[in-house]
Amino acid sequence: MSAAPPVVTAAELGVDDEERPARVLSGFPGRLVGVVALGLALLSVWQVFRPLAQGSQYYLVIFLAVALPLVYLSYRSWWGPLDRADGPSVLDWVLAGITLVVCLYPVLPIGIGDAGGGYDAFLDRQGMLAPLDVVMGGLLLVLVLEACRRTTGVILPVVCLVFLGYGYYGGLLPQDWSIAHAGLDIDQIVDALYNSGSGFYGTPLDVAASYIVLFTLYGAVLEFSGAARFFVDLSVSLFRRSKSAAGRTAVASGFLLGTVSGSGTATAVSTGAVTWPILRKAGYRPEQAGGMLAAAGVGAILSPPTLGVAAF
Repeated sequence: MSAAPPVVTAAELGVDDEERPARVLSGFPGRLVGVVALGLALLSVWQVFRPLAQGSQYYLVIFLAVALPLVYLSYRSWWGPLDRADGPSVLDWVLAGITLVVCLYPVLPIGIGDAGGGYDAFLDRQGMLAPLDVVMGGLLLVLVLEACRRTTGVILPVVCLVFLGYGYYGGLLPQDWSIAHAGLDIDQIVDALYNSGSGFYGTPLDVAASYIVLFTLYGAVLEFSGAARFFVDLSVSLFRRSKSAAGRTAVASGFLLGTVSGSGTATAVSTGAVTWPILRKAGYRPEQAGGMLAAAGVGAILSPPTLGVAAF
């Protein structure tokens, strides 16, 4: 006879469900982040129907300039006395301001010696960046790594630093090694990341700013309109008598919502907000519940008739 699942109290649920790195903003910071996030959502929708004349990369520059500073306001730094849980510190405001300037630098129509001059002039310097371009690109690299550390932890930034080190010191490897190369200097690394379509403004940001954000908005509409809850309620009614009703409910609701969502991310976010407490109360550990919701969201992109944005 299997042991009964552990009983999870409401207090434990509150601790486990909390997104630990993030702050719960209130007052002026909360209103500011809300207004900026709303503006970013409207910009994303506008880009779908009226793409900016300057091209998609110009839009990605604006998107990153609006989204990245919000990370420093919304997520804790965990830097000892410089960290605040109830709101941004002075350092967070400074980093957000620097991030905004650095991200907007490629499109600012202000000439600064042989640098600046607007978006077209910035693109014309590809492969031959001015010293100020290199400084701005290096700062953006550091800011992106710090934002990544705040939101995901240290593992991913460390992996990025290892590969950056490989690019810079690759010329020191024995030349008979298959992974050896001539080595790249700082200017070349920054140019590849900052002034090309394969770095900061490459495919990952393009997918996030063009597709994921739209389906996330769609999932939010389904959530607040009650449509996502309908799919969960339907799944609960189907598996009410099953001993594994909670797990089956999470998977089935993800499949049902995927039939109209087409996005694994949006499905996981939408159904997870409702089914996560159900899974936790049923005794699932946070790792198990999170893995189940992630798997259900990914599987949702195979739900007909949309078959997911990846199919197109």
